[in-house]
Amino acid sequence: MASIVFKLAMAVISILLLGPLVGGLLSGTDRFLSARMQRRQGPPVLQPFYDISKFFQKKAYIVNGLQHFLVVGHLLFLMLSIGIIYAGQDILLSVFSLTLAEMMLCLAAFSASAPYSNMSAQREMLQMACAEPILLLLCIGLYLSSGSFLVKDIIRQREELADQIKALNAMKVMAESYGFDISQPANNAREAVQWLYFGYLAAIKTQNGAAMSVGRVSTFLDIYIDRDLKEGTLTEEEAQELIDHLVMKLRMVKFARIPSYNQLFSGDPVWATLEVAGFGMDGRHMVTKNDYRFLHTLENMGPSPEPNLTVLYTEKLPLNFRKYAAKISVDTSSIQYENDDVMRPVWGDDYSICCCVSATQTGKEMQFFGARANLAKALLYAMNGGIDCKTGMQVGPRLPKITSEYLNYDELMANYDIVLEWLADLYVNVLNLIQYMHDRYYYEAAEMALIDTDVRRTFATGIAGFSHVVDSLSAVKYAKVKPIRNENGIAVDFEVEGDFPRYGNDDDRADKIAVWLLRTFLTKLKKRHTYRNSEATTSILTITSNVVYGKATGSLPDGRKAGEPLSPGANPSYGAEKSGLLASLNSVAKLPYEYALDGISNTQTISPDALGHSEEERVKNLVQVMDGYFNQGAHHLNVNVFGTEKLIDAMEHPEKPEYANFTIRVSGYAVKFIDLTREQQLDVISRTCHKAM
Repeated sequence: MASIVFKLAMAVISILLLGPLVGGLLSGTDRFLSARMQRRQGPPVLQPFYDISKFFQKKAYIVNGLQHFLVVGHLLFLMLSIGIIYAGQDILLSVFSLTLAEMMLCLAAFSASAPYSNMSAQREMLQMACAEPILLLLCIGLYLSSGSFLVKDIIRQREELADQIKALNAMKVMAESYGFDISQPANNAREAVQWLYFGYLAAIKTQNGAAMSVGRVSTFLDIYIDRDLKEGTLTEEEAQELIDHLVMKLRMVKFARIPSYNQLFSGDPVWATLEVAGFGMDGRHMVTKNDYRFLHTLENMGPSPEPNLTVLYTEKLPLNFRKYAAKISVDTSSIQYENDDVMRPVWGDDYSICCCVSATQTGKEMQFFGARANLAKALLYAMNGGIDCKTGMQVGPRLPKITSEYLNYDELMANYDIVLEWLADLYVNVLNLIQYMHDRYYYEAAEMALIDTDVRRTFATGIAGFSHVVDSLSAVKYAKVKPIRNENGIAVDFEVEGDFPRYGNDDDRADKIAVWLLRTFLTKLKKRHTYRNSEATTSILTITSNVVYGKATGSLPDGRKAGEPLSPGANPSYGAEKSGLLASLNSVAKLPYEYALDGISNTQTISPDALGHSEEERVKNLVQVMDGYFNQGAHHLNVNVFGTEKLIDAMEHPEKPEYANFTIRVSGYAVKFIDLTREQQLDVISRTCHKAM
């Protein structure tokens, strides 16, 4: 807002100050050249200023009240035309406003109750105040700042709506081939489930369908099921079967993907995220019988990565439901939890989770999704003058290399700030290009046809290497870090003298660095213009890309060696957690959700014995852990309950029947462990398995 006010103020100043100067020179030049073309001597170039001087030396009766009104009105309409353009509105409105301004200019010139010379001087004054050339330049500049005119937006919207109408008709034709008319409302629970699936099926037939939320469908489906149960047209067994079949269909989706995609996001994730529970704005919980049915599918049909089942969690949910969800987590490691209390104030009570952990208003919002910015690699650029220590290429901005024997915190931070500015600019520009080309050549007509026309657009970004940067900066600040440089003076490894606080141990010294890093990078992202004026958000979420990103990242001061996987999401670095599960959760909980509205992913693996020695005890303790964690304002939690020994055995013996559906939570989604690449399996095994609370 401050930026808009500043730019508009500069525009007004330009009109009032620069306008007369430049306009006068241009007007004088025009008169001079016109006379010479007519083979006349003509007035000098500065004649307009002489005329103005003469005008102001004359008696006041020459200028009447009408002229005052017209001059002021002209300037107001002139500024209005600029304001319209800057607001990104229809250029026709701006032209109309400018036309009114010019009409007032003409009327003012011809309303002078004075001889021609005075009228001429009056006209010159108005021309210079108007400064049409300055206006034109300002309009161009403001257009570039605002990004678009409404005319263009209207044309694009009409094209998109035409595509959406075609998509809706195609959906109807598809449903008719199965013997259904989805243009009519669903009459019962069976049709409601079928209609819902047709919408999802249309989306995955026309696009790849990945990262598309199924939504919190349990609530409205429960209305149909409850009515049919009361009418006796449906039994509870049949109701569960309906939900089982829907979930089965969601599980069956599979896409053809290139090998590089599978390496980056291993295990064939679809991210068909389905949510249950949560609270309404009116204070009522939204837990229905259908929520139990969706969770029960994991018992009826066994665990599975899809759909990406998400519990919108709050301590205020009924205790029996919290216990049942915890039991499913202990038994299957298949569901995730997100804090309804922190999301509801931002998104309202009718929101869905898209992809992994990102909240969006149901039917009123879409998200431009992007890759991750590797902040750990950016830190190495800051040390090495923008040179990539893996390739030796100049990639980042050319900065003076840090050449001191020991890294200086202030010097490093100064360079890092420059690199982060460069990275934020590069990141947003690349994503703008990707989203533009995606809309142009692969517009998601089917999905967009099922939501509102005027949608809120968010511009999702993400962070990789988060905890490694935090611990590395902490090492430089609180210990002594000596870079080990190669023959070209590039830091390729580090020696650390002394101890330093690490993120993940509930130590404010390290945790404050984490909050600073998140806030700083988001601030830099928000300064950039985003595609379709979308709202920039960020996440601390890597999915399984932490392995691939780690391959391209050199050694870091926190002790991580070159090529090793980065820690996933907002998780502490491997081996950093020395104070137990609760301390680790407390550190992550300090990250404000408002700085990462796209999500803060935290994946924890807990040994069954750490939770308790019986199922009842484990369920009780897990509920207490989640209550305490989310009450601190934490956003997300993946819960895995198994030991490292089971992972190793599954990796070595994937043929065992018990591992066919062995599902684990990774950063933001669930996956069959045996479907991960060997490198990603080893990465999961190397993660901290908490053996104590």
